[in-house]
Amino acid sequence: HTPDFHHCGEEYHSEMLDAIRQSNLDEATSEALRSTRRAICGGALVGVASGIQLTEGFSEGELWKPSHGKCVKYRQEGESCVPTQSTSGVFANAFIRREQLSSSGPYPNGGSMDRPLACAPGLVCTGPDFEVLPSTCVKARPADLCYAGPWWDSSRCPRTSPHSPRSGMSRDWALEALRATLLLFPSEVAGPMHCSFWSGALAPHTAKARQVTHAIFGALWPTHLVGPYPSLTEAEDGLWLEAGMNLSAVRARACAEESEREGSEIAEALAKLGALANRPNLVWSLIHFVMHNQASPMPRSAVAASRALANHLSENFWCNDCRGFFTVGVLSVYGLPPETTDGEAHAKYWNLGHNVASEHVATTRGGHPWINDLNEAEVAGVGNPFFVPYETSVKMWHMEA
Repeated sequence: HTPDFHHCGEEYHSEMLDAIRQSNLDEATSEALRSTRRAICGGALVGVASGIQLTEGFSEGELWKPSHGKCVKYRQEGESCVPTQSTSGVFANAFIRREQLSSSGPYPNGGSMDRPLACAPGLVCTGPDFEVLPSTCVKARPADLCYAGPWWDSSRCPRTSPHSPRSGMSRDWALEALRATLLLFPSEVAGPMHCSFWSGALAPHTAKARQVTHAIFGALWPTHLVGPYPSLTEAEDGLWLEAGMNLSAVRARACAEESEREGSEIAEALAKLGALANRPNLVWSLIHFVMHNQASPMPRSAVAASRALANHLSENFWCNDCRGFFTVGVLSVYGLPPETTDGEAHAKYWNLGHNVASEHVATTRGGHPWINDLNEAEVAGVGNPFFVPYETSVKMWHMEA
């Protein structure tokens, strides 16, 4: 509802009081009339409409001239917006900022004159900080859901699995997600489905990547929720158990020969770990889980780990398109996670970063992220909602001890 200065100014107020006196209305009717005016104006102060006060030099005809006291349509998908329906901040559940009416403070005389561009129900506003698609109404991504598609394997989805906790992850899921995350390495160089990942000249480099990944999540692991953090040896033993054998103990030549033989133990082991490295939803699930369950203040080691993780993903995520857009779309715009020890600030960074990255992935655009645009995916009916509001992310991943 836009400001209605006609019914909220001094002239109308005087007319209302005169009408009450001249009509000899009973007190109940008089109060109903005054109450109606307060509802229209958003308060009892004369000269103030929806928290905005008429000041010297402005008349009621000059402010909001095109639309005085009118309901305006919701913004639709793809249209610009102001995040008026957020649950926190200056726009909390209001079209107009109704703050203090004094001449001092951050919003003198009631605040800004921002237009009430609210998204329709079912849509959310990306907000001004969402650089790739700023202040735009988009569909909210459903909570907990993992998208199926030809690019990645989402058959293992922590939040939709039977007996999953109301929020967060169980220990078994956290350990499985950790095993998948330990396999991060540029797949065009070497992937876990190839012998070069486990033996030969590249093996020391992939092993070092696993060490770094393990150290990062060791500093972030919520032991109060899912128990002690496994050593690197214990975590790798989980990989060998999943594969059916220890691939790092196989010589390069033997691996190369046996991998070509259909149905061999080595070929089966490579296929199983290759499948595990094709589940990025596990990586992101683990990231959000640990970030939404940090202490405040965070230990300095955890802050350093959060920042290191962003750099680690930009250098070691499996697909080169993913690394490229994370580097260009997230790190180049927002930088590394904050240096603050405020745990929620880190959770918000990773929620924003994942939303930005998700805007550009194949499951959102229905094809190659550098070629297909969002409109093409929508017209073809193959795109998926990508934007997870922070409040939804909290409900999904934060756990009470």
